[in-house]
Amino acid sequence: MAPGRTVLALLMLICLQACRTPRSQPSRVAAPRPVEWTGMRHEIGSPTLDRDLAGGTLRIGSVSFARGICVQAPARIELALGPGCERFAARVGVDMAAKRKGHVAFAVLLDGREAYRSEVLAQGAEAVQIEVPLAGASRLALLVEEAGIVVGDMAVWAEPVMTMANGGRIDLAAELAAQGFPPPRPDREPRTGARVCDVRDFGARGDGVGDDTDAFRRALDTLAGAAHGVLHVPPGSYRIRRRIEVVLGPAAGPRSGLTVRGDGQGVSNLLCDSGEGLFRLTDPAGVTQFSLHDVSLVALRENCGTALDLAMPGRGVRSYRTLTVANVDIRGDDASRGHAFAVGIDAAGHWRPLFRNVIVQGAGSRAPGEDGGARGGGGCGIRADWCYAPAFEHCYVWGVETGYSILCRHAPEGPEDASFIRCTAVGCSVGIDIETPIPEPQLLVTGCHINCSQIGIRLHNRKFFTITDNLMYSAVPSETPYTDILIDGRSHCGLVTGNIFHFSGRDVYRAEPASARIHVLVGADVHDVAISGNVFNAKGTMVRADPRSRRITTDGNHVSNTHAR
Repeated sequence: MAPGRTVLALLMLICLQACRTPRSQPSRVAAPRPVEWTGMRHEIGSPTLDRDLAGGTLRIGSVSFARGICVQAPARIELALGPGCERFAARVGVDMAAKRKGHVAFAVLLDGREAYRSEVLAQGAEAVQIEVPLAGASRLALLVEEAGIVVGDMAVWAEPVMTMANGGRIDLAAELAAQGFPPPRPDREPRTGARVCDVRDFGARGDGVGDDTDAFRRALDTLAGAAHGVLHVPPGSYRIRRRIEVVLGPAAGPRSGLTVRGDGQGVSNLLCDSGEGLFRLTDPAGVTQFSLHDVSLVALRENCGTALDLAMPGRGVRSYRTLTVANVDIRGDDASRGHAFAVGIDAAGHWRPLFRNVIVQGAGSRAPGEDGGARGGGGCGIRADWCYAPAFEHCYVWGVETGYSILCRHAPEGPEDASFIRCTAVGCSVGIDIETPIPEPQLLVTGCHINCSQIGIRLHNRKFFTITDNLMYSAVPSETPYTDILIDGRSHCGLVTGNIFHFSGRDVYRAEPASARIHVLVGADVHDVAISGNVFNAKGTMVRADPRSRRITTDGNHVSNTHAR
């Protein structure tokens, strides 16, 4: 072949091979979403899209909504905004599905700064239209805050819409759904070896009519021997006609815990139609970690016994917390008819039990925020019997004889340590009652609100205690005997400081009628107690110490009422 033809043939072959070889395609880069969900804080239950927390239609006031985001306050949803986001709009309010009347406030943050805040909105009020210009912000946070005790605070961002600069509109609920919102709760991821049961799989209907007692009993019996058992109570109202009693037997291996969890207060409801109470759980070996959270326990009659009776030997395991009760609402379905439990929680023998955001309504109560009503309807809100180091945080008890009780019914000595942090006792005869057979060390009561009819806080046989930064009221007229803080027995080495002794009533600045109120009463065997830095803003006796008490100092207090003596 001639040289010219050879060269031409090679060129043609190269071109043909190039045509057969596919060209590399440029990599596609996904366009950033105009709105991207980046984070969330939701402490109680799980948020929902286009449905209320109980699975029903979203409804604010008299209007129902097909689209929206429903949360239980307190809650926060964080979003990243792309270029072109111009305005956020929604209709906000409290969902009508809540069993109790909730109160919330809505807020919108732009790049960490507050751009909108609503008034306090209550259940039954119509939805409020909000519109927030985004003004080039890159971050948006939707906040719902509780405005009272956390009962029925189901808040809705209805018809949430993001308007774009090009005139487009983004349905925020649909956009969040496309991004996998809401995520599964971390505590729903079962630990290795855990057995998880749904009470509906055992025949529970949750319709509020049928008897679901046997379904719960079968489910708990199934989990009683598991190393770690989790019983899920989905949204619904489960009627219990006979007390459920579970005695934990030996597990196949070392037992780590038993958990009963719902999907939120007022969402997963256990209705007690028994005079004995709802649950009695006994652990003879004293090794189980028991947890109950995100449910409402509802009494359907007068004196429904003890809602939760949880017992283990007082000398049980001492290496981990054996009881946690959190986000639990214990109440009657009709307070006006006296429907209530005699005792909310009776915990015996537990090691370091924690009660967090537990609300107990007694028979002698009205709805939160209402004045007057019966006082001290009988029974006890939360009782810790020979429980080492019980901790009470953000709890609210009203309308019972004794709000919180720490005692030792069957032991010659009492456990050490206890703390009350930001707890409330209103409309009780005695707010906090602590009594041990011998002086036991360590007690902290701080940031609490006490408003009772006989005694606010009573300490008997306690040493190394601190009562600080509490708001002390009286629920009775000035001439009725009342003691805010009673320190007796062989209590010693304590500090009472930073408390405000306040008043209710119009006669507080008048000499008559004379006040029978004593703010701090010290018994005969008490010694080495400092009462200083308090504010006495109510008439009555500021400090009365028995002449036999020793080294009681009262320096540096502020007296703002001329009739305080």
